[in-house]
Amino acid sequence: MTQLKTSVSKQAYDWIVQYSKSHGLLIPDALIAATALDSSLVLLTSNDRHFTMLPGLNVTKPY
Repeated sequence: MTQLKTSVSKQAYDWIVQYSKSHGLLIPDALIAATALDSSLVLLTSNDRHFTMLPGLNVTKPY
């Protein structure tokens, strides 16, 4: 387990405010996405529609 960075929680919060109603973005998805963005990681997911609206995030389907 690791401590959540303030920058990650702020980014996740901003995305939740902006996209929760329009795209159904949930808190866990926002936190995962914000962590990936903050760490310059590719987010691998089989359900990319949860993340395609998030600017700057690199999302790839694993297959």
